[in-house]
Amino acid sequence: MKSRIYTFDFFRVIGAFLIFLCHVTLFDTHIGGGLAVEMFFVLSGFVMMMGYGTESCGFVEFMRKRFKRLYPDYFITLILGLLYMVFVIGFDFWRSLLKIPVYMCCAQTLTPFISATGFNSPGWYVATLIWIYIGFFVFEKLPGIKWLLLCVCAVVLVWVKPLVNDSGYGTWLYYFSPFSRFVDFSIGMLAAIIYKKYPLNINSKFLMTCVELISLGGGYVMHCLRIRVPSELLYGYIVGYGFLCV
Repeated sequence: MKSRIYTFDFFRVIGAFLIFLCHVTLFDTHIGGGLAVEMFFVLSGFVMMMGYGTESCGFVEFMRKRFKRLYPDYFITLILGLLYMVFVIGFDFWRSLLKIPVYMCCAQTLTPFISATGFNSPGWYVATLIWIYIGFFVFEKLPGIKWLLLCVCAVVLVWVKPLVNDSGYGTWLYYFSPFSRFVDFSIGMLAAIIYKKYPLNINSKFLMTCVELISLGGGYVMHCLRIRVPSELLYGYIVGYGFLCV
């Protein structure tokens, strides 16, 4: 993108604070943590779709830029987490060492048979995001019918959910897996496409601040009242756009 969207920085701060409250042991609360994680994936999809049009690089260069930004911190915290787990918590050193290649390749969220959180709990987000970036690059090369295909995959996920929950793999598929998180990511992609076609021309900073607060407050109230927009409704927007592209 040509200019930074500072509103998103505001959303990120709020989201990070909500996630912090969910993980800190001093507070017995789960206020909006999962919702904040979804928001981060949606924002990532929006930003990626807005900026990708200015890039003309190949796959290797595309991923190199993403790895350069994400992987150094991920790798350092992974090693520090391993040392902490072995020398402080008391994990078996050799057994833990055998798992390191999986986490170094960011493959822990691809399967339910390996702990997604591993030695560095927040690292699952980076691992999932890297696979989503790979999926995004491939997805962008597909024809217009790709939105329709994405909707079909999303609907399949919704129908498979009860079966997966019964098998004990529900948390992996619907929280850690890049397959389902790509759907969240795609909501942001679609929002970016709509924004490009119908941009908001709001010049008043005060009015924009009010819009930001109303959107955050509305989302929080919906969360507290357990009002969730059905996934099928969001996927419906995708399939509608898919039909327009066919």
